[in-house]
Amino acid sequence: MPAEDMAKPKTIQYRFVEEGEGTNRHQLYRLMDELIAQHHPDLVEFKIGIFYRKGFKPDKDGKLILGQARKASEIERQIHNYHAMIVLNEEWWNDPGTNSAQKRAIMDHELCHLKADKDANEDVKRDEQGGPCLRMAKHDLEEFEEIVSRHGLYTQNLQRMAAAMYNARNENNNRRANDTEEDALEER
Repeated sequence: MPAEDMAKPKTIQYRFVEEGEGTNRHQLYRLMDELIAQHHPDLVEFKIGIFYRKGFKPDKDGKLILGQARKASEIERQIHNYHAMIVLNEEWWNDPGTNSAQKRAIMDHELCHLKADKDANEDVKRDEQGGPCLRMAKHDLEEFEEIVSRHGLYTQNLQRMAAAMYNARNENNNRRANDTEEDALEER
């Protein structure tokens, strides 16, 4: 068969990141565990797998997907026992220009999409096998910059997000100022 007639092998875009155990636990799972303990305690009993994906391309608006959270289907749960998967943009994640604070923020963001499904009493709902039920949460805010520019903070969601951004900026500025003072004192 001529070489030009041979099909090019299909590129595998997804790569499962093995968890590892104990001191050999993969750094991505250690980061996820730390964030769950600090900010997402309702996810402690869920098994969440992590994947890298190659080949994310910016969309028509120039936005690049850095991560995705996905709830496992019933069939997937039967096969691999994971309740959810987090998919990370492999090229972005491993780019030397991506710092640990950015990685931490993306992992935290994806975990925010995963919530324990709770009943009216705030108890975690259970499936018929006794396993916890998971739900997907949407973003707190979705808006266009140009609408905010034209109409201001016209909803409570926008007002809350603006206040959170303002507070975060001030906290970061205070942290930087303290770091600079500490550096100056160390130099003396």
